[in-house]
Amino acid sequence: MTAFSDAFRAEVPARRGRRFQFRAEALAAKREQLGISQQAMGALLESSTLSVARWEGGKVMPRAAQLERIQVVLKMGKREALGKLHA
Repeated sequence: MTAFSDAFRAEVPARRGRRFQFRAEALAAKREQLGISQQAMGALLESSTLSVARWEGGKVMPRAAQLERIQVVLKMGKREALGKLHA
């Protein structure tokens, strides 16, 4: 992890008093765990492939609405994610 990527961690309020902290590495790891492309991850997050690449690379910070979607996807299992992609 670099100092640059540390700057791109964000916290958003989570339900039940806990805070969600965005980490670019966690998003990339989840995508790899699900076995999907950046394009498919973009479809799950209702965003572009370019946005996913920039978030994973630590180049830009997702906006609040996107952070909420990312939080949901990070909790998904493989079956649920693939089901949403093929729905």
